[in-house]
Amino acid sequence: MPFRFRLQKVLEVRERIEENRRKELRTAMELYQAELQRLTALRRKHEEVQADFDERMRTGFVPYEGVIYQNYFRRSRQEIADQNGRIAKSKLNVDEKRKAYIQSRKEKQVIERFKERRFEEYRVEEERSQNKLLNELGVIAFNRPEESAQ
Repeated sequence: MPFRFRLQKVLEVRERIEENRRKELRTAMELYQAELQRLTALRRKHEEVQADFDERMRTGFVPYEGVIYQNYFRRSRQEIADQNGRIAKSKLNVDEKRKAYIQSRKEKQVIERFKERRFEEYRVEEERSQNKLLNELGVIAFNRPEESAQ
């Protein structure tokens, strides 16, 4: 009789849950990376405009340009601060998804270990029954020559 694991459906469900949570984690990590890249782009742009402003300060500019630059810098610093907030939220989301994935993986591994133990028990029992059968056949074969000699 072939090995049949009674909780195979439970194992399959847990495998699907683990796979879904792995995908959710991957998506959350991709979003986190995108937020980091956006922050890098904002900072880079801020630095470029700052360098341009510094250059204009040396060469001279019209006073209203200074107001425009100052407004840009204020808005840019606020965007960077807002982006840092989005990154923090995204990081929390990644951490939550990672915890959920790890939990689902542990739950699946519990069932897998149980299945392995049951399979080992099955294998030992099959081996025992085969040995019993071989012993019985050996006894039958040993007793037959005696019966035919009589």
